[in-house]
Amino acid sequence: MDFGLWLVAFGGTILFGVQLGILIAVVASLGAIVVRSSRPHHATLGRLPGSRIYRDLRRYPGSATVPGVAIFRFDAELHFANKDYFYAAALAAVEVSRAA
Repeated sequence: MDFGLWLVAFGGTILFGVQLGILIAVVASLGAIVVRSSRPHHATLGRLPGSRIYRDLRRYPGSATVPGVAIFRFDAELHFANKDYFYAAALAAVEVSRAA
């Protein structure tokens, strides 16, 4: 993603000059921030066997969910740009917890 932003800045500067190139780069960077914050990483957590440590179920398939409980981690601040994504991801975690 960073290389793509660099290419946009470089190309904008080469094609349109320094001032307009910088403006294009700033707008592209702000757009990238909105995209990154609107779809942050999230995880459903499970307990590692024999410990009190909870980890992402996708990265640690040996971890076990707690029956009747969905432990959901959202790795970003909750705001207007990611509220719908949070809602859908949290509901999916609850549905997976119910099915288990």
